[in-house]
Amino acid sequence: MYFVDIADEIKRRITDLGWDEEIDVHWDTNIDWSTDFMSPKAKKAKQAARERLLLRIAPYAESKGSRR
Repeated sequence: MYFVDIADEIKRRITDLGWDEEIDVHWDTNIDWSTDFMSPKAKKAKQAARERLLLRIAPYAESKGSRR
């Protein structure tokens, strides 16, 4: 679970904007997250990151497949 890391990043970014009061991050775990919550720009960035990752792991995946 990355809740602590995400909360720390949220607090850091808000503090960087000049907020100097205490920041509490509360989690709503009663909903299922979906990419429908993402903006088109965020979906495009996510897809680009996925494609970069696939390019990095492709040689490994191909070498594993050739051993069969």
